[in-house]
Amino acid sequence: MIYEMFDVYVDLIRLPRLVRWVGIRIEKLFMRLANAVIIANEAQEKELGGIPNNNVYVIYNTPPDLFERPPVRKHATFTLFYAGVLYRSRPSNLDKVFQAIRDIEGVQLIIAGYGDLATEIKQWVNQNEGKVKFIGKISYDEVLKETMASDLLFALYDTSVPGVRYATCNKLFEAMMCHKPIIVSEGTAMAEIVRRENCGLVVDPSSVQEIKKAIMRLKEDPELYYQLGANGRVAFEKKYSRKIMEQRLLTVYEKIGQGQDIN
Repeated sequence: MIYEMFDVYVDLIRLPRLVRWVGIRIEKLFMRLANAVIIANEAQEKELGGIPNNNVYVIYNTPPDLFERPPVRKHATFTLFYAGVLYRSRPSNLDKVFQAIRDIEGVQLIIAGYGDLATEIKQWVNQNEGKVKFIGKISYDEVLKETMASDLLFALYDTSVPGVRYATCNKLFEAMMCHKPIIVSEGTAMAEIVRRENCGLVVDPSSVQEIKKAIMRLKEDPELYYQLGANGRVAFEKKYSRKIMEQRLLTVYEKIGQGQDIN
């Protein structure tokens, strides 16, 4: 039996300490009984306060490799792209990104997704012609196409939600795969990867000024923009690609099937 954990579910919202403690103990019970544990990133072990299993494997949720060639910025508009669920209960600081770009000439924000924020986003579109584009719910294939066509990605989730601090969302690896830089929240597992691989910028997600400064820096410095994207692409190929993750998963299955320890 392999116990695979994408998220620590009790950390997806703020819960009373006792409720969280009980939830973590249930997770650890199943982990202790399993032959192996698969987690989505290294930070989750810290989030749980340790994992009671000798066979723990990290398999990142990375996208298929659709990359063809480095991006060439020929269009005048510098495009930011965000795809995801749009719920107030999962603060993504889209409003702060919108405020940051309002007075930056030649910058557009494209948003895809669904949720109770959609109505407010449509108001941004109507009140600020050309600055915001809302394309609604799209398939994952379309998300990757929009990512390829955009200039910059961001993942600026509210770090007051416990799970956000330890998560590595798809956007990080999609940006790496697509040779694009990304802006992420300070104090997160994603920020650690971005700094380690030098593939983007880290900001306080609650600060409109920091977000604006980071966007302008990448827009106005093509050399930095290209280098950060290139660093992410190299890291993706060497450490995070879907091919590497597939082989790692097969190795887990093979060794467990043969009764071997993974480590």
